[in-house]
Amino acid sequence: MNVVKIYFYSITSGSGVETVGNTIKTMFDEKDNFIHYNLQNPPHLILQDLVKEKPDVIILNELHQRAMIAVHSYKIAFPNTKIILLNHCFPYLTDYPISDKSKMFEWTNGDGVVSINDFLRNGIDKIITMNHRPESEKINKVFDGRVYEKYFPIPNKFKIEREWINRPRDFFFYGTIHKLKLSNEFILRSDYPEVDLYGKWVADHKIDDDYKKYKDIIMKNPKLKYNGWISDNEMVARINQYKFFVMPHDGPEPFCLALAEAIRCGCIPLVTNNRNKPSAFWLDWAKDCIIEYQSTDKLIEKMNWWNNNKTNNKLIETLNQKSKENSRKMIQRTGYDDFKKLLLSLI
Repeated sequence: MNVVKIYFYSITSGSGVETVGNTIKTMFDEKDNFIHYNLQNPPHLILQDLVKEKPDVIILNELHQRAMIAVHSYKIAFPNTKIILLNHCFPYLTDYPISDKSKMFEWTNGDGVVSINDFLRNGIDKIITMNHRPESEKINKVFDGRVYEKYFPIPNKFKIEREWINRPRDFFFYGTIHKLKLSNEFILRSDYPEVDLYGKWVADHKIDDDYKKYKDIIMKNPKLKYNGWISDNEMVARINQYKFFVMPHDGPEPFCLALAEAIRCGCIPLVTNNRNKPSAFWLDWAKDCIIEYQSTDKLIEKMNWWNNNKTNNKLIETLNQKSKENSRKMIQRTGYDDFKKLLLSLI
């Protein structure tokens, strides 16, 4: 049997996209036939590496323009190369190929301008879209049935280890600490129970004066307890100490890996999501597993309500069952083995 050489483009970015890329990387034996390219190099250097390695299959973890330019050029020279896109941000597939917005993704390849339309329609063989929206029929029509729906995979270790009813802590958040996930409105208030924060601050080169003020407010808020980052080895055990995952969200977010991991581990998410905003669809992939509020006021009201009712045995048992039900749904939705089976079948 012929050995297929796979080139996996998944850059180091410090985001959920990188984490998903690292999970997908474990689905392959890292031998001579699997190359993981993670450098944020310009297109000509990526192309040089592709020509040197001559892969049979290229897997792109998200639509990064520099990679698209290189892969598009490589595909012209080696037309039999199979290109698989792992698409995290749904609007790239629903908006740009169907409207003139694709002009923001134009580049020159020597023969004129090439847009993301051309690349998606003519350069990519298979697309796995990793956060569903109810527009699959439309995009499958545009891409001639080349789109497969499968939620981003999460390692099997993320599961319930301690029943919700026996967890010693109430509220926490973990992930990248940013106003899109911990809103300014929330951090400026302190009329709620303590919330333990675990996370990474944004990268130094992205820090401006506004973010410095944002960080300072968090560190001075007596109800927000920053505990640093959780290492991979202790992450599942730490998540299993908490009953509620709190995310006072304010902004667009294609998906939130920490939210899915917390649900798998049995946490009940309390999330703000103003349905009047165009970006409100961001958590539709999880809406049957979360408690969603349209305002920070309502979320804080619920946090305080729990604090005043935590000895209600009937309520505790109801939430304990909800924790198990949510976990089962999310484990099925973000299954590692199912994603691996699909991906390998496309190669």
